[in-house]
Amino acid sequence: MADDGYDEEIAVLRAARDTLAGFDAEGAGAIRRAGELGAVREQLRLCAARLSEDPELKDVLERLLLTDKALASAQKAGRRHRRMPLTRPLSHVRFAFSLGSSQGGVMWVLSKLTGEPLPESGCPVKPAPAPDAKAEAARDRAPDPSRD
Repeated sequence: MADDGYDEEIAVLRAARDTLAGFDAEGAGAIRRAGELGAVREQLRLCAARLSEDPELKDVLERLLLTDKALASAQKAGRRHRRMPLTRPLSHVRFAFSLGSSQGGVMWVLSKLTGEPLPESGCPVKPAPAPDAKAEAARDRAPDPSRD
């Protein structure tokens, strides 16, 4: 599926990725620019409409739909941030979560269309520590507090 003549769609997705990265780089003040996400949503919708002709891209279209919903949620958080001063901390969290979800969706779709691997998340998964045999044996010998 890598690069099957989707050059225009890939360009739109890369532009959307760069725009969303600009929000991420700005930090907490980015929520004031939430209204600008409407243009990104419109670009992604047009891209999805062009990709809908290919039946092999059903998973890509579903991911674009989820990305659109995440962007709508980010816009909603931006509106609530302006209207409700008491809930501004929650609005920031919702905005950041929705923006991150949409960035991940755009990157995933790009990786599917171009065949490029997804970038590392920057949050390495640490393996669980190996169980200590002595601690496990002591836990087995300890009385069960639920039996009292």
